Amino acid sequence: MEERQVKISDLQSKEDVDKVEQALKDVWGVRNAEVSLERQEAKFSYNENSASYDDFVQALKDSGFSIQE
Repeated sequence: MEERQVKISDLQSKEDVDKVEQALKDVWGVRNAEVSLERQEAKFSYNENSASYDDFVQALKDSGFSIQE
């Protein structure tokens, strides 16, 4: 099980949080995903045999958000 905590740019509202959370949860292999508007971050865990970190980066890009590196 891999766990990540990342900063998300452009989170403005509860709707954005819901959209990011759903995008993360839609990635095959995700176990848990939580997004914080106040901290502008997402925490998620996933099975590294089913998904890669890049899958989550792409899912966020497809939803109009990006990870602050």
